[in-house]
Amino acid sequence: MDDRFFYHLSRTESRMKAYLKKAFRENDIIISPAQIGILFLLLKNNPQSMSDLSNALEIDNSSTTRLVDNLEKMNFVKRDLNLEDRRQYLIFLTDQGEKEINRAKKVVRGINEKMKEGIPEDELAVFFKVIHHLCTKLSE
Repeated sequence: MDDRFFYHLSRTESRMKAYLKKAFRENDIIISPAQIGILFLLLKNNPQSMSDLSNALEIDNSSTTRLVDNLEKMNFVKRDLNLEDRRQYLIFLTDQGEKEINRAKKVVRGINEKMKEGIPEDELAVFFKVIHHLCTKLSE
């Protein structure tokens, strides 16, 4: 058995991103896989600070800033000064951004279902348990 975790996880992640990009293009969704995380977070809890978004996505502040800048140019988010802490900006999901993320959610949901096809529930449970274990180990 080939036990190169990092290789197999990296290869799977690359294929998933390529598949998602293709599915987005085919459905005229213009956000990227990297941007989808910000819109998902804002859909769940709107607004959020840049640091909250960075922490939730586990990416650095400069990457978050780039993603938000691009989303702002597409009118999917807007940035306003936090009136409670003027050193901080809050990121708001716009109506246009909400429409885009809801369209993207349908595509992602379909891909999730396609990936699970043919895998028994008990094996999926083990898979998710292993993924959770790996994330926990790598957070130590």
